[in-house]
Amino acid sequence: MARQMPITVLYRESGSGCDEIPMRVGTGAPREDAGYNAFELFLPPGKTVATVSDLVGAFPLGPSYHLDVLRPDGIFESVRDLDLGSPVPFAGGNIITCRVFRLACPPGYASGGTGKMLPSAGGGGGGGGGGNVVKDLKKNAGKATKGLFGLVSGAVQRTAEYLTHQEMTVGVYKVQIVREMAEGGFSTVYLVRDARTREHLALKRMLCQERDSTEAAHREVQVLRAVAHRNVIALLDQVSMPSKTHPGAREFLLLFPYYERGTVWDAIVKASENGPPWPYPEPSALRVFLDACCGVNAMHSHGYAHRDMKVSTRKEALLLEDEASVVCSAPYRPPELTTVEPGAVIDERVDVWALGCTLYAMAFGHSPFESPREGVMKLAILNGKFSFPRGRRGPLGQEYSTGFCELIGWMLTADPTSRPRCPEIIKRIQELITRR
Repeated sequence: MARQMPITVLYRESGSGCDEIPMRVGTGAPREDAGYNAFELFLPPGKTVATVSDLVGAFPLGPSYHLDVLRPDGIFESVRDLDLGSPVPFAGGNIITCRVFRLACPPGYASGGTGKMLPSAGGGGGGGGGGNVVKDLKKNAGKATKGLFGLVSGAVQRTAEYLTHQEMTVGVYKVQIVREMAEGGFSTVYLVRDARTREHLALKRMLCQERDSTEAAHREVQVLRAVAHRNVIALLDQVSMPSKTHPGAREFLLLFPYYERGTVWDAIVKASENGPPWPYPEPSALRVFLDACCGVNAMHSHGYAHRDMKVSTRKEALLLEDEASVVCSAPYRPPELTTVEPGAVIDERVDVWALGCTLYAMAFGHSPFESPREGVMKLAILNGKFSFPRGRRGPLGQEYSTGFCELIGWMLTADPTSRPRCPEIIKRIQELITRR
């Protein structure tokens, strides 16, 4: 039986600072060091269509990354939005193009389109589940990218041209783009430099192509303008305008201070990969978490809760559940948004649940509702059932007190009407700090 032609998969880490591949038709071929790696994906005998399961299971970087796949219309689509058996979209020819992001997932598993975890294919490029054979082509990635040339859509072309702009005006600021730092479904964050002071800042660009996303961007600006608190990031300036790259769309540019030490999750990942010390032993975790709670409380005190509504009908419940699945990460989503029931009261205590999951992750490295075997444990979320590691010890052996763990359990009360509010949590944290 003749061997099937392999599928070439190009991938590049979003925010890694690599050079962009030129996307404009008619220009020269991409440089061979343009920032993309590649591998060949061979399907099992008799199979003719590559599915999400094939792609995720064969990905050579293993469990640490999540994939977005480039569609023919130039839009990147998350594999989390696809069923595991869905065909993988091609940008053109026999090439799959991906951008990849580091995952907040337990080692040994990669996230699939249904929200469950898939066993990885062995990380280094060996045979994976389902008979996939992966041949790493990192050294030849530049050659593979030439096959992509001329096959991308106009939307990708216009976006690439947009990114070539060296200087942008955001209100009273003129900034120069240094590099991309992060990318999501509707926005991209860039490291930029103030043209006058040379200070580094962070620029968030939101591309709004629908009425709902435009309204959400307006609300975000409104909230940031209204809440002035030392634990809420300051909006330095902003501007909105019709998009020059996507007709009919609107762009929002939001300028923020740049915090070079990164996020809480950055510190956790670094410690997980490089070893001790753990960034958040109990005293440090409590201090950082107290600041976070004060910031959230400031938002609540200005009337900006994550939700404050009563669900009256089944239709409303389903709509809210769908919305929550988009805007709330599943391992941090509270029971009342995981399965929304008619008659449910949704208020600011949805944020308290997420804070509880966050404090658990600061101590133990992951959400209490993630499992290597089961993925996101929906039933455990609905029942508020979770456990602490043996001896209340974190990944590097650090121990946490009974009071610390009781605080987490208090915030993760499944019944939202019995769950504490932010002022109560702040008081409890201050008590724990004082005792030490």
